[in-house]
Amino acid sequence: MTTASAASLDPLAPTLGNAVDAFQRLLGHNADATAALATHHRVTPIHLRALLVLASRGPLPASRLGRAVGLSSGAVTPLVDRLERYGHAERRPALADRRSVVVTALPTGLDIAADLRTYFAAVFIQAFGDDLGQVVDTLTALDEALETEVATW
Repeated sequence: MTTASAASLDPLAPTLGNAVDAFQRLLGHNADATAALATHHRVTPIHLRALLVLASRGPLPASRLGRAVGLSSGAVTPLVDRLERYGHAERRPALADRRSVVVTALPTGLDIAADLRTYFAAVFIQAFGDDLGQVVDTLTALDEALETEVATW
């Protein structure tokens, strides 16, 4: 059994700093890929992120969509306006609360989100082949830990 102190003496052992640096590089490359695909589809990266959220989670109240993509409540309405104007999503009054609206991706918006998913699927296949179980477990654990940590801020 290797202890943490023994592992830290191994100059080839990954360090916490290496993990954080690799994660930051991954986020940067993800932002670059997302920006390139957004440009290809003539939308903004935030527009594309909103379509991805809607494609993966289904219809959402506008406020939850805004939180999911990191927008303030005041910035959500212009985003939803653009999504509707481009024919990528629609809004309808929420059944439970008429003061809020639910945003649903339309087929053209879902097609754009599918294009990004196809791109990333190819990246995952290139990096990991068919052995995706460990990747899914790792990414899920990171997502859950980050969600828990952010909730404490």
